[in-house]
Amino acid sequence: MHDAETRPLDRALRAWVDAIGAEHVRFDDATRTALGRDTRPGGTDVIALLRPADVREVQACLRVAREHALSLHPIGRGRNWGYGASRPPKDGCAVLSLERMRRVRRFDAELAWIEIEPGLTFTALAEHLLAAPRLLWPPWTGGPPDGSVVGHALARGLATGWVQDVAASVVGLELALADGRIIRTGGAGALQGLWVRGLGPDATQLFFQSSLAVVTAMTLQLRPMPARVLPLQFRVDDDDGVAELIDRVRPSLQGQLLPMQLQLHDDVAQFAALGLRPDVRGRLSPNERAALARRWGGERWGARGALFGDDDEQLADGRRRLERALAGVATRLRCWPAITGREHLAARSDGLSLAWWGRRAEPPAERSPLADDCGLSWLIAAVPQRGEALRAALALVDDALAAADFDRAASLRLLDGRALAMVVPVLFDRADPAARARAAECHARLLDRLASAGFPPLRLGAGDRAPDGCRDPSLDADLARALDPAGVVSRGLYTTR
Repeated sequence: MHDAETRPLDRALRAWVDAIGAEHVRFDDATRTALGRDTRPGGTDVIALLRPADVREVQACLRVAREHALSLHPIGRGRNWGYGASRPPKDGCAVLSLERMRRVRRFDAELAWIEIEPGLTFTALAEHLLAAPRLLWPPWTGGPPDGSVVGHALARGLATGWVQDVAASVVGLELALADGRIIRTGGAGALQGLWVRGLGPDATQLFFQSSLAVVTAMTLQLRPMPARVLPLQFRVDDDDGVAELIDRVRPSLQGQLLPMQLQLHDDVAQFAALGLRPDVRGRLSPNERAALARRWGGERWGARGALFGDDDEQLADGRRRLERALAGVATRLRCWPAITGREHLAARSDGLSLAWWGRRAEPPAERSPLADDCGLSWLIAAVPQRGEALRAALALVDDALAAADFDRAASLRLLDGRALAMVVPVLFDRADPAARARAAECHARLLDRLASAGFPPLRLGAGDRAPDGCRDPSLDADLARALDPAGVVSRGLYTTR
C-alpha cells in the first residue's frame, strides 16, 4: 500500500492499542490470514484482531472504528467451523473477538435463568450449572465444546439433547450500538430472565442473525435436568422408510406427547462418525457404500436419540408409544437401561470427525478442522415434516452432490412435528484447488435449488447469499440507517444494505 492509504489504518491501530492494550490488538500476517479462513472454500482479508475485556472496551473499539470509517466483525470465539469461523463476510474488517468476556453475570437456580457473556463456552456453562445445588440442563451442541453459547444462539444454531433450540430460550440481550450506546431488551429489573418480553415493542429478535449491534450479554431461561433418560437407537432401510417414519411420529411430536430427542443419519454420515474411511478418491459408489453398511446390517439410515421422563414408568409409556409408531418401518430398536439426566449429559460427544471425511484421513487427537485443512461447508434447510417433502428435498441433494462428485452425508433433526432440520455438509479436500472450486459451486447451487423448491436455509455461512424469497428485506436499509448508518458493524451476510 502507499503511505497515504495506510495512514488512516495506522491511526486506528494506535487508537485501538491505547484503548485495550497492545497485547490485545494483533495485526501480524499470520493472525490476519488465520482469521480470514474457514473450512469453507474462499476467504477474506482481515485488517486486525481486537480482543476487548469488557463492555467499556467494546464501546472504545466501536468509537475508533466509527472515527476512522472502518468496520468490525464481532465473534464470540470463532469456532463455528463450516459456517465461517472468524471469517468476516467482506474484506477490510477488523475481527472483534469477545472471547475474553466470559463471565456468568447473574444466575438464579430457583427460577431457572442465567445471564452470560459471549466468550463463555459450552463446557464452562455446563461446569457452572452442574456445580449448582439445583440441577439444570446446560445447552449443548454437536459442534466444538469450546464454542460460544451466545454466538451459537444468535446464529439460531441447533442444540442436542433435552434442549434443541437455544435461541428459543433467549429472553433478553445487552447490546452495544454502533454509536456507543448500551441498550437492553427483554424483561427488566426483578423480571429479568422471567418474562420473555419487556413492556412495549420487543426488539430482541432484530439482533439474531443480524449485524445491527454487538451483543455483549445474553439472558437465557433454563430447563430442569430430566430425572430419567432412556437412550435408544434403531435403523431404517432407505429414504422411503425415513419419509414414512417422519409421518408416523408427527402427531406425537406436535402434541408433545413423546418427550424425545431424535436424530437420523444416513450411511456416509455414520461411516465418518465411526472412522470408516475407505481408500478411494471421489464419491463412493453404491457398491462401496453397501459393502461398508453391511458391517451393521445394510440399512441406509440410523437413528439415535433418547426419551425423557420424570420416572421409569413414564419412560416405559414413551417406549410403547414409540414402538407403535415405528412398527413396520424401523428395525432393530434398542433401548439401553434408563439413566439420570446427568449421566446422559456426561455421555455427550461432538460430531467433528465428519470434517475429515473429504480428506480420507483420521482425525488427530487434538482436533481442529481448520488447522488440519479440512473441507467442510454446512448447509441446513427447513423441510416440512411430510414424507413427500422429505423425498423431494433428498432427491435435490442427491442430484447436486452427485454432479459435483461428493458423497451425501445427510442428517435430520426432528423438532416439533411441523418442520424438521435437514443438515447437509459438503465434504471435500480443501488442499485440492479443484475440489474447493467444485465445493463452492455445489454449495451455492444446492442452496438456491432447495430454497426455490420451498426448503429455505435456517442459517447462512460466510460467502453465502440469501436466496430470493426466503425473507422480506425491505426494512433492512431503514434499520441500518437508524442503528448503524456508517456500517461500523460489518454487513454482508444476513443484512447487506
